[in-house]
Amino acid sequence: MKPVLTRSVPCEIPVRICRPRLAHAVGEAVLSVTIVVGAIIACTFIHLPSHKLCFDCTHSRADVAHVTAAKFAFEAYPQWQATHPDERCPPSLDDLLDYMDRKDAMDPYGAPYELTCTPKGIVIFSPGEDGTRGTADDIWSDNR
Repeated sequence: MKPVLTRSVPCEIPVRICRPRLAHAVGEAVLSVTIVVGAIIACTFIHLPSHKLCFDCTHSRADVAHVTAAKFAFEAYPQWQATHPDERCPPSLDDLLDYMDRKDAMDPYGAPYELTCTPKGIVIFSPGEDGTRGTADDIWSDNR
């Protein structure tokens, strides 16, 4: 039969060994608290930023569209014009792609950028997120 340890029995070995149930209970409590805190932190990083991330994606697409329209108008067009001094306006945006690091003339929303020739140069247009011309989210290279 195993001896039962009680407080009245003197203990000549380290306290850790004399009170294994207390140490085990403390260890379980620490482990449980660690798991709960870890779960709370994981939920915070998984759920909350995802809503902000979706919000930022919408703004990032618009930013990419603005930058790309400006690159067409203010970087690619002057380079094209330098190699085509007798022409005022490129026939299409595809002619400007040679001067950009792009393979197509599509905006981040999947619609093609549009090219308009003006007396001062060109204007690049994107219908924006809603895909409809004449709405508040339209993107112009000349910052209308």
